[in-house]
Amino acid sequence: MQIDLPPTIINRLDLIFVLIDEPNPQQDEAIVDELLKGLKEEKKAPLDKDILRKYIIYAKKIEPQWTTAALDIVKDFYI
Repeated sequence: MQIDLPPTIINRLDLIFVLIDEPNPQQDEAIVDELLKGLKEEKKAPLDKDILRKYIIYAKKIEPQWTTAALDIVKDFYI
């Protein structure tokens, strides 16, 4: 099997994997149906817009304070 890539690109690759998509009408239809299912469903906002607006106004007023324990947790996570 030949791969239609210029030699300058092939030389930069360590491995080339060839994928063959063999037609399978039942499997292809199942995949497409699953993908399109999300487009058919009506999406509702997770929160009421008024509640979300009030929460954002409230959150802007808060100035969080880092405790020593919280700083240690963040530090340990990144180390």
